[in-house]
Amino acid sequence: MLRFFDIKSLILYFRNLNQRVMKHLTMIIFLLIAFSSIGQSLNTDERLLKKFSQEEINSMSEEDLKFEIFCLDNSFTIENYSDNKEENNFPLNGGRKIENLNNINLEDLNIKIKDDIQYFKISYEQKVLVVKSLNQLKEEYKKSIK
Repeated sequence: MLRFFDIKSLILYFRNLNQRVMKHLTMIIFLLIAFSSIGQSLNTDERLLKKFSQEEINSMSEEDLKFEIFCLDNSFTIENYSDNKEENNFPLNGGRKIENLNNINLEDLNIKIKDDIQYFKISYEQKVLVVKSLNQLKEEYKKSIK
């Protein structure tokens, strides 16, 4: 039992209390870090799972993960296309049938981002899918994080 009239006992009591608090605080911090990394894997952008396994996503650095998500959102544009060859400056890489122009995933279309810009005529539309080059995406990403 603690005797308040004994200064040595009081100092010893607070030292022990301080050590117990530090142990608990350390454990809490460790658990928060562990749960945050589990939370990261649970909050994975579902579109990434078409390109990577969950294990690959979990092993990615935060910077690589952010870049991949940036690519999902910014890797292409849709431009108007005319059958008049004089109006088109697009060296077509082929054509693709796209059901919903508002929900495009390059993995679904079997298109990989390359070093060069790619152009795909969209079937049944007077439009072309313009896939940006890897270098373009890297530059745009750098600008977006500044």
